Amino acid sequence: MISQFALFTCSSALALHLGSQQRLPLKTLTPQDEPTHTLRVDVGGELGAVRLHAPVSRLTRWPAGDLWPAGRALATRLSAEPSLVRGRRVLELGTGLGIAGIAAADAGARRVFLSDIDASAVRLALRSHEELGRSPRRVSGARIDFARGGWPAAVRAGAADTDVVIASDVLYSERQAPALARFLADYLADRPHGKGYVMNPLARDKARIGFAFMEEARAFGLHVEAEEYASRASGAADMQLIKVENTRSE
Repeated sequence: MISQFALFTCSSALALHLGSQQRLPLKTLTPQDEPTHTLRVDVGGELGAVRLHAPVSRLTRWPAGDLWPAGRALATRLSAEPSLVRGRRVLELGTGLGIAGIAAADAGARRVFLSDIDASAVRLALRSHEELGRSPRRVSGARIDFARGGWPAAVRAGAADTDVVIASDVLYSERQAPALARFLADYLADRPHGKGYVMNPLARDKARIGFAFMEEARAFGLHVEAEEYASRASGAADMQLIKVENTRSE
């Protein structure tokens, strides 16, 4: 599991450490650079520690983005089980700060396409990938709002050449459940070997939306399996990895 998390501001000497005493050097920004905070996350396994860029709120000067729990959990799972994405062409929905996409690329994905409703999130996630330097020319991305534009919007953005979808922390409102189910149904319709992996927290409201998503996906004729997953050292299940595929196409 992810054992270290540190937050560093690029505009001051303020730093917050959780589980780590190692201080990263502050990055000096040129005027044309977008101001960012730098997160250092230890995923463990082959990937180890990575640096992520988070946007800065122009009002508060604090991070405007966060590393959400399911994103951390999905990254850890992909690092521990690289066969889920090795050799595949991966589309990530709701990339956020990009940690799951980084883990997918590091696990041997042939290609990773990052997407998020926030274009600046995609831009910063691509920057984090580039600085890590382990997957040159294999990672790209674009803004995609899967809930409004659906699969056609993803095709227009350049995500057609993929065969696995990964997503985490995207089921945060009631409307996301049918929208994600419709997106995956359209995506998997002509991909008999395609897969979808959705990491969702088991917290009460999000778990309820996750179960609603599974029912919507089954209504579209998709095969759905769910596995409870412990992302913390306590060993108590706090996440659910939802696996989706279209067995009717085989």
